[in-house]
Amino acid sequence: MKSVTARIHPETSSAKSVTAHAKLLNTWAEMREAGDGSWVTRICLELTAEPARSQISPVTRLPNGDYDLRIVLAGTSLVMAEDDILVADGLLRKVGVSDGGDGTVELRVILEHPATPTRDDIPGLPHTTRFTFPRDGVRDVFRGKRIGIDPGHGGKDFGIRGPVNLLEKDTSLAVALELRDLLSTAGATPILTRDRDIPLSDADRVSILREAGAELCVQIHACGVDDPLVQLYRIFEKPECAASAILGRKLTEAFFERMGMRLMDSGPLEPSESMPCPTVRVEPLCLTYFSDEANFRAPLFRKRTAQAIFNGIHRFLRQR
Repeated sequence: MKSVTARIHPETSSAKSVTAHAKLLNTWAEMREAGDGSWVTRICLELTAEPARSQISPVTRLPNGDYDLRIVLAGTSLVMAEDDILVADGLLRKVGVSDGGDGTVELRVILEHPATPTRDDIPGLPHTTRFTFPRDGVRDVFRGKRIGIDPGHGGKDFGIRGPVNLLEKDTSLAVALELRDLLSTAGATPILTRDRDIPLSDADRVSILREAGAELCVQIHACGVDDPLVQLYRIFEKPECAASAILGRKLTEAFFERMGMRLMDSGPLEPSESMPCPTVRVEPLCLTYFSDEANFRAPLFRKRTAQAIFNGIHRFLRQR
């Protein structure tokens, strides 16, 4: 395979003269591991040519606590439709792409932590321009945190069974493993009550989390109803625990943002299910709904579910 060398732009703006007028074809964001083992978020642009120059504005704080950053591409016109691109990866909330007029394109980047990107370019057809954001702010939130993950059921305790034989014990474990990887990447210490198909009593789960010093816990389950046309997604909180109520609210907001899913507040956890730390139980899958089982078999759906839980935990910790 032919190697491609990226040109690095160390400054916040590129003054290099480019004769061809660039047209922006496509924009997306991705989270990737950097060469030094850290993780970064990139905004990737596909264009017909290299932009004449890019101007990155200073980061400003928004009233809701997020941060606003603008990138203006000169000598560039917009071919793709103007759009707000949802990212929601813990650092970037969204990227707005718009026509700035006078031969410019503007990217409005909404961040959860202040971060200034670097630019690099990969020549070719199409040409790729990337803006790379360090994820140091996310790591600062999670550094040293011990996060409990409790996938429900296991062993002969199948939980709910879907119409095509998908089992709750398997769905909860699959999401838990995705969440474990996200938390590890962010610098946290994830504590799983189980990482394989084994039976556990409520007492076993409590003991594992207590001995490992979990600071909070998210229990992962699924739900089901008699009517296969009804969608139901639920969240439960540890009773008389203000921190659990806040964590539940942050998870509910994150699921609506990332998945368009409304979690129904279904009351307190049973005393036997409450862990020795702020605890919520989330049921983001309705196994009896006719399409949820099919959706869950797609890896991207499982990753998005785990990302929504991650985002809720991140915003809970960020607020404290």
